Amino acid sequence: MAYLGLAIYVICLVVISEIFAIPPKYYMDQRCDKTLTIGSSTPSIRLDLTRYSRYENRMNCRLTVRASNISATSRTRLMLVFRKIDIKGSDFFGCDESDDVLYIHDGSSTSDPPVKGLARVLCGEREPVGSYVSTGDSLTLRFKSDTWNTDDGFKLLITPFHTGSCLGSEYRCNGGQCISGGNKCDNYRQCGESIDECEVTRTLSWIAGVVVGVIFILVIIGLGVFCLRRFLRRRNNSGGVVKYSAAPQPVTAPPMYQQPGSVPPYQQPGTTPGYYPPAPEPQGYPPQNAAYPPPYQEPQGYPPQNAANPPPYPQQPQGYPPASNPYPYGAPMGQ
Repeated sequence: MAYLGLAIYVICLVVISEIFAIPPKYYMDQRCDKTLTIGSSTPSIRLDLTRYSRYENRMNCRLTVRASNISATSRTRLMLVFRKIDIKGSDFFGCDESDDVLYIHDGSSTSDPPVKGLARVLCGEREPVGSYVSTGDSLTLRFKSDTWNTDDGFKLLITPFHTGSCLGSEYRCNGGQCISGGNKCDNYRQCGESIDECEVTRTLSWIAGVVVGVIFILVIIGLGVFCLRRFLRRRNNSGGVVKYSAAPQPVTAPPMYQQPGSVPPYQQPGTTPGYYPPAPEPQGYPPQNAAYPPPYQEPQGYPPQNAANPPPYPQQPQGYPPASNPYPYGAPMGQ
């Protein structure tokens, strides 16, 4: 949990630093005929024509941007980068000054020449590539529109710089301009190069924050995949129904000691577990049943006679051949 809290803390610091490093934004149509001064503590500004999706008709707005001195040994100047341009007009046939056009003058007046490298009037949707610098500490912008149809306007990035020796807190562009170090890693190209200054030299803390954040996300994903696979495996093994094991039951001692692997001794029902059943009382031979003793039998001769079915009266021997009358001298008495 301590490592998790540290990772969240580092990520929050990185995100907050990114949010507060975003240059402030100003809108030209809200500052017409005024001067906008960039303080020495402001690394750069964003200047949009309007906050709305389309600019108004019949506009004629002028704005002067001035930079405070940021170097004790070199003159402060302004560097201009186009982020977007969408002004009614043609990129191929040129701009008609009677339509919607933008003027950018190198100085504090509309009578000053255009900034070096830029056309005198700007329109269309093709953004000028790279950066454009002033000769002094001021730029003057003028925008005008006609009476029909409008577009998005423009979005600019204006950064104070000097060309002397860069301090440790400053960043040197490839063109030799020294700008504030606060412009690094803000996702804006103040130097006008193809990538942000942070892509050129990333700080160790930023790299550490990104690495920790990526590891944290991978750990969360790995735990989720592990739990999901375990759940699916259990469901498949149980035929689609997840079975949860019952609570463990207390283990009771065996009723009597026995060797491992031997057959437990037989125990009669109703006896106390853990004790052998009582030994039976001695009996004679053959063993008798005390509850139902055998009935008394009188002694018999040999061979034993059956009282229920006595044998018939013994027959008298007969001569040979036997006479037809078994009683030649008369029937016995009682017959």
